[in-house]
Amino acid sequence: MNKEKKTEMLNIEKADFTKSVDIWYADGSVVLVADKTAFRVHTSILACSCEVFRDMASIPQPTGEDSSETFEGCPVLRLQDSTGDLHHFLKAIYDFSYFRPGVKKPFPVVAAILRLSTKYIAPVLRAQAIEMFTSAYPATYAAWKARGTARLVAATEGEFSALVVLAEQTDARALLPAVFYAAAPRPLAETLAALHALPLGEAARQDAAARFLLGRERLQREMTRDVLAFLRNGFARPGCQNGNDTNALVNYCRTALDAMAHDTPYYEQCINDPGAVGAAIPVCPICTTTIKDHIEGAVEKVWQRLPEIFGLPAWEVLTANDDGGQTM
Repeated sequence: MNKEKKTEMLNIEKADFTKSVDIWYADGSVVLVADKTAFRVHTSILACSCEVFRDMASIPQPTGEDSSETFEGCPVLRLQDSTGDLHHFLKAIYDFSYFRPGVKKPFPVVAAILRLSTKYIAPVLRAQAIEMFTSAYPATYAAWKARGTARLVAATEGEFSALVVLAEQTDARALLPAVFYAAAPRPLAETLAALHALPLGEAARQDAAARFLLGRERLQREMTRDVLAFLRNGFARPGCQNGNDTNALVNYCRTALDAMAHDTPYYEQCINDPGAVGAAIPVCPICTTTIKDHIEGAVEKVWQRLPEIFGLPAWEVLTANDDGGQTM
């Protein structure tokens, strides 16, 4: 028995992994091992999608008795990824229908593909994963209002923490303003507990907590100031059918002050149903529309400042990496 054959038999005998059920190609050229599961795939196919594997494929493989670990004639590459993450990532590479654009997917699938497409520099898959997450946590207020029906990632328990960690680890920080915005109305103690338990380094945890706390306070100030400007004396109501009578607004200010003490901030109540605000005062139909338009316009302007409010770069800077590029 020659040395190469003997070495191969020893490697097979020492194999400490189980073959993947659905990602094991008999003509594959490399075996990727994550935890205790092995995936036999094609270096050429990986190289088409991932820059890191393309570089690996260009490195000559050692041969002979002192060669690297092999299995069934293929080099074995042991990765530090989880079995689930690698499985989702490879399925996305091999099966177009598994990660089809515009089709809703479970959170863990999209998160796994974002993590590994970032790590192995697979720009097309990275851009697609970020696009799916931004359907739920977008960069525009118009998209935010449509997220209930447009989101392509199924909601999951612990989503806030998972997204903060994912955004930091993959440099997908364009998700953070909307993630923080969504968390702002929730009980502060609950959100702080989640932030302090993030599986990040101490500095990163402190940074995330500071961004959220300072941003939440500033967001409340700016929303109160801008959204509720219709309660101020002198708020323009062109075309008022009641001769711009301000008595109703003055009286309604008392109601608004009482509402400030509720668990849901009054400005949040106005944002949730801007069309009902004028009718509740009450003012004429024209003024009702004027107030509705004002509220929506005020929120839009605050949304444009959302990254700054949470201590992040402007939207155009944050979204610059969403085309698949990485600055990690």
